[in-house]
Amino acid sequence: MVRSYKRKTERGKYGDGQFGQVRRAVREGIPLLKASKQFVVPARTLRRHRDNAVISPEKVEKALYEHIKEMERRMYGLTTLDVRRLAYEIAVKTRMNNPLNETTKMACKDSAIHTESSVEYG
Repeated sequence: MVRSYKRKTERGKYGDGQFGQVRRAVREGIPLLKASKQFVVPARTLRRHRDNAVISPEKVEKALYEHIKEMERRMYGLTTLDVRRLAYEIAVKTRMNNPLNETTKMACKDSAIHTESSVEYG
């Protein structure tokens, strides 16, 4: 996790309840643009969610965690450098916005795949 991340904008903060209402309204047949204006959520964001083009950082983070645990279970422990390389590969494939070092092909020490809320597993 990033040690000292501070959100700089309010962009993309819809609240789970409100965003759930918007998605439900679109599923029930309200036109996408009308729902966008009514709930003040960008239409492009609604389209991405409707088309399942959004990759949840929580799911990616959990998959990385599960992979690390599985490798450990098989007695093939991963070093921090291995984990940083994996995080880099995942971030590139999923086009996640994370601090990456292009020359070493690794995620930075503070990056890892993070979400605004802390997610605990295990």
